[in-house]
Amino acid sequence: MSQNELTAAVPPEKLIYVVEDDLAVARLISGVLAEYQFRHESFRTGQAFLQRLRQQAPDLCIVDLGLPDMDGMALLRQIRERHRCGVIILTGRGHVGDRVMGLESGADDYIMKPFEPRELVARVRSILRRCEAPGETGDAARQRVAHFSGWRFDVARLSLYAPDGGERPLSAGEG
Repeated sequence: MSQNELTAAVPPEKLIYVVEDDLAVARLISGVLAEYQFRHESFRTGQAFLQRLRQQAPDLCIVDLGLPDMDGMALLRQIRERHRCGVIILTGRGHVGDRVMGLESGADDYIMKPFEPRELVARVRSILRRCEAPGETGDAARQRVAHFSGWRFDVARLSLYAPDGGERPLSAGEG
């Protein structure tokens, strides 16, 4: 696929938040997202990110685990408590326990540093595709709800509701 085909495939309305305290890595991520025409905002601390998250939810977050003001796993849990956006952990932590905990805590993907920027874009696109219902975009996808055997699946919220009303949030990969 050519650069033009890749660029044309990006829905311009998608918003990505990058939470990365290393300025060089943040610039690399921002540069590649801009090259592929993603709207994005960068944050160097978890608190700055959470403040912005209260104002506007993104379609996807790229989160480093080693932040100066808070643990990235705690930040991931806060994202999942409030929003159903896609989440990619991008970190230098390579221990299998960190990877498993990140994915079990709701991350849709886990990428180790150093990373290949084009692979990051491919993974971003993959998660964004999974977050949308097939053949639907915008309001149509947000309003889609499936009912079966007393259960309800809300596509827009990526939530599964039990017959007793209990909610089980899902990651984009599970949805």
